[in-house]
Order: sequence, then C-alpha cells, then structure tokens
Amino acid sequence: MGVLIVIAVPGDTAKFEAFVAANGARLMEISESAKTAGCTSHRFAIGDGQIVVVDHWDSADHFQTFFSDPALQALMGEMGAQGEPAVTIANAKGFPGEF
Repeated sequence: MGVLIVIAVPGDTAKFEAFVAANGARLMEISESAKTAGCTSHRFAIGDGQIVVVDHWDSADHFQTFFSDPALQALMGEMGAQGEPAVTIANAKGFPGEF
C-alpha cells in the first residue's frame, strides 16, 4: 500500500502563500516529477508558523531519493522554509473506517 509521509517545516507561511500564488506552473512541473518518481498524492497545509505536506508514496526509498534532491531543498527555502523539516514516514495500511 505504500507509505504516508508527513512533513512539518518551520517557515514563513505568508511567503509560502505568495510563492504558491506566483509559481503555479513551476509547482505543477515539480508535481509531475514527483508523480513520475512514485508519489500518488500530495497536499499542502499551513499551521501556526509551519508548512505541512502530506504525501502518499509507493515506497520510502522513492520518497527519500526525491526529497534529498538539492534542487528541491533549495526550492523549499524559496517557499519560506526556515528550519529543518520534521519528516514522518509510516506504512500505509487499510483499516475499517478510513475514507
């Protein structure tokens, strides 16, 4: 069933929102690269002083290869990241009550 990835990055959420509004095409290109690399779903969220990403990947190895790309790390800085991300990787399993 793959893995769920939750990333919480301390950051400037206003800068993040401005970046997303101004760089939709660039983000779509990265999304296509992630799909090719094994990502089957991707979602951003904003918390109190943090940017949150929730992904589903076909494997932890594919995620780690994609996430460790220096170009992606640089992009995170452009998007407002201001510290080390907390990354949680968990095996996705089917349980009653999920939707």
